[in-house]
Amino acid sequence: MAALMKVRQIMVYTHDSIGLGEDGPTHQPVEHVASLRLIPNVDVWRPADASERPLSWIAGIERNDGPTILALSRQNLPPVSSGVAPDVIRRGAYVLADCADPQALLIATGSEVKLALDARQALADEGIAVRVVSMPCAEVFDRQDGVVPGSSFATRATASGDRSRRQQFLAQVRRTRRRRYRHRIVLESRHRQARCSTISVSR
Repeated sequence: MAALMKVRQIMVYTHDSIGLGEDGPTHQPVEHVASLRLIPNVDVWRPADASERPLSWIAGIERNDGPTILALSRQNLPPVSSGVAPDVIRRGAYVLADCADPQALLIATGSEVKLALDARQALADEGIAVRVVSMPCAEVFDRQDGVVPGSSFATRATASGDRSRRQQFLAQVRRTRRRRYRHRIVLESRHRQARCSTISVSR
């Protein structure tokens, strides 16, 4: 109703990830984020750390033409964006970790951003340069000039239970790609660890 009526309303959801500790996989509504993102005129913010979180709240307060959802994680998350300017984060997507001559791009949201950074380091140890993009709010990013940052190479996106958004931005990346690489990154999230492998694919 808030979306239909264009009412400013801030709703907070928690337990957005399967990455829990002592409780195990008991009550994580990870599918809710995917369904909420399908509702028109709803901004879904999934902050990666304590720096992105207050900015998502401010964005919800400042928005006056629809509701904002904050999808927060239960587990403790390390700071990953403390050195990024607030105006950059508020664009909805930004380059979090860059490198010279990257061979791949990882797009992540929420608690998966730390996993993407871990994967980047693991791939760097194998000689593969990777750029990481944090995308706390795809809807805000959509309303801007909208090319995924640093997207002219092989790309994979990671978000718990949200295949539709991953496919949307990967399709956008494919349309704007200028170079071709044969690296595909497979990212798995199990027991709070990122397992990565590189395989050859036809692009």
